[in-house]
Amino acid sequence: MALAATVSIGVFGLFHPHELDVAPWGASRVEVRCPGFQKILEGAAVARLVAGCAAAGLKGADTDFLLSVPGRIRRHYRGTLKITQASGELIASVTMALETAVASTVAAEAPPDAASAMLEAQAIVTRSYFAAGRGRHRDFDFCDTTHCQFLRDPPPEDSPAARAARATAGRVLTFHGHPFAAFYSARCGGLLAPLPSASVGTDEYPYYAVRCEYCLRHPLEAKVKGRTVPRPHHHGMCQMGAADMAKQGRTAQEILAHYYPGAEIER
Repeated sequence: MALAATVSIGVFGLFHPHELDVAPWGASRVEVRCPGFQKILEGAAVARLVAGCAAAGLKGADTDFLLSVPGRIRRHYRGTLKITQASGELIASVTMALETAVASTVAAEAPPDAASAMLEAQAIVTRSYFAAGRGRHRDFDFCDTTHCQFLRDPPPEDSPAARAARATAGRVLTFHGHPFAAFYSARCGGLLAPLPSASVGTDEYPYYAVRCEYCLRHPLEAKVKGRTVPRPHHHGMCQMGAADMAKQGRTAQEILAHYYPGAEIER
């Protein structure tokens, strides 16, 4: 079972940009290639892009760069950049190493101050989603929003998120020997629901009904037409519940076995 070494992630799509700025990060060098334009950026140099372009390190290698929607958002990425144009908007995607994407997503998705076991469980779930969930977008594999998974700057090498990615490198959740795109949510309402049997194929993970003790103890409720009703249920791992289990001393393997019964962890 071989995992793809890289993943392509669409970024800043929520901003519908018409121009983007790219610049080096730290001491890196960025080669920008556009129709009729080519330049190597160093130091404080910035290139404003208004059409389809590409950016990478020298000879097409991965590099660290800053990408921004002027005046709105700026983020550090490690990889290569591709920009296309459609309906007057720029579509930016970053191709990066799978493990860089895992660490960046764990840093963005995990609850603050989560214990290492929760971060390792999140890393395995995130990697599983990247391994088996491709094809959700036409121009890239995934996006950087809740439609797929949050993605932010790559964390420092000594950060808890980066350590969790390294500790679980290559490990994914499988069902009947196949990786599956593991679902998860921030809060689950106390009972994680199974998928309707009619929507599940023979080798697809069915998402069994699972109790989440943390959310049963700390219910989130919503007002609907003056009535207090439970929040909707979700599928897969509850991040707050997993964080609570980790604080109680449960391992990443125990957390995943609870939220994904019947699944295996394979390298």
